[in-house]
Amino acid sequence: MREVIDRIIKGPPRFPGIVENLPSFIRRKEPFRKMVNLNEIMQRTIELRAHDLKAKNIQVIKNLDPTLPLMLIDPHQMQHAFLNLIHNTEQTTFEAHKKGILSITTYKVGSKVRIQFSDNGPGTPKEHLTKIFNNSFTTRGDDNGIEFDLSISYGIIKEHGGEIWVESEVGKGTSYFIELPISTTKFEKDVKEKPIARSVNEKEEKGLLIDDEAHIIDLLSKFLAMEGYPTEKVTDGRLALEKLGRNSYYFILCDIKIPEIDGMTLYQELKERKSPNLDKIIFITGDAISTDIQAFLKSAQRPYLSKPFELMDVKKTIQQLTTNTQTRH
Repeated sequence: MREVIDRIIKGPPRFPGIVENLPSFIRRKEPFRKMVNLNEIMQRTIELRAHDLKAKNIQVIKNLDPTLPLMLIDPHQMQHAFLNLIHNTEQTTFEAHKKGILSITTYKVGSKVRIQFSDNGPGTPKEHLTKIFNNSFTTRGDDNGIEFDLSISYGIIKEHGGEIWVESEVGKGTSYFIELPISTTKFEKDVKEKPIARSVNEKEEKGLLIDDEAHIIDLLSKFLAMEGYPTEKVTDGRLALEKLGRNSYYFILCDIKIPEIDGMTLYQELKERKSPNLDKIIFITGDAISTDIQAFLKSAQRPYLSKPFELMDVKKTIQQLTTNTQTRH
């Protein structure tokens, strides 16, 4: 425990980079709805962007109705939807004026809760308003900076039975509106954690952990051993490929950015060899927002975990992978 605590204390200098990847992290979480305070989710989302908003001279004005009822929503998905809207507003307003105002309001409208994001940015032409929630829509040309994909926010709100729309006037700013239905029934968590499968010990099968970050691989190894999953550890892709050529594993947790041979190259090599280990891979990445990694993960169609992740997420992902593998065979 002393080791783990010492690593936690030394961890904060890496947080800014991790926070930049939170959109991808949130996107991949397994959907789970519960009764939550919408204003608290909004407050936490604003705090995630507080440093950048301040650095870009964007003032945030909050008017959050304290009488809002608890809402039956997935807090991680909803935070992702809010984060995309805030980030997009921050981006466009700053580029236009090098400063700005973002007003965020929550209030009740009949049997619904409405959330409004309004800015004093450049506004959006009428011909773009009907396309703004389309996948990968951007008005910024071919440069490297692209607007955050608002189609993701649109999909999340629709999944929650809500509505999202935009109103804008060129030169005067843009307002995004979200309406979510208020739940009329009480919600209780009735799904208990399923115990992790113990067949690994019976068959004496092992998992393989591939990561060059010692604190992560050590923590995963200890946690999985406690859950009945013995593992082997390796810190670079070349050694991992050698092990995978000699042995069959129950599951493989593989970081994408590793020395010698990266995770993407390792996967392609296993694919060419038609390795039985190919279907056992769960990728780990701290950079799921990069376009090349996104494209790879989409083409590989393998489960993955975005850093930072919770140990319970690792447990669930392994459980789902092994269950599916057993079903296919």
